[in-house]
Amino acid sequence: MATKTQHFDPSSTFITLFLVLLLHIHYAKSDLKLNYYSESCPRAEEIIKEQVNKLYHKHGNTAVSWIRNLFHDCMVKSCDASILLDKTKEQTSEKTSQRNFGMRNFKYIETIKEALENECPNIVSCADIVASFC
Repeated sequence: MATKTQHFDPSSTFITLFLVLLLHIHYAKSDLKLNYYSESCPRAEEIIKEQVNKLYHKHGNTAVSWIRNLFHDCMVKSCDASILLDKTKEQTSEKTSQRNFGMRNFKYIETIKEALENECPNIVSCADIVASFC
């Protein structure tokens, strides 16, 4: 008698987690809209998508890292990219807080920001990069 082998499908897990995350984000409070940068940086959304695809194909954990970063940044108060702030002498940042132990891959946002800066300097904020996935 043959036994049935079950295979883990990471893409379906990612989609499920992403949909759950979307259900918890309060769009009523947000002023996010598609093509917000259509005049000031017309390729902004396209650049973000390109960079995320590159990162996803280069690193297998990109999707999971995004979901975790979104959760820690957006679920507390808002998608303000405060999780990216470095600590100061006087204050611990969210990035280094013990509550966010194990957070990683902040470099992904930095990579996307660098690509955006090459196209449209000083236009798109890191908060908008984070929020673009909401």
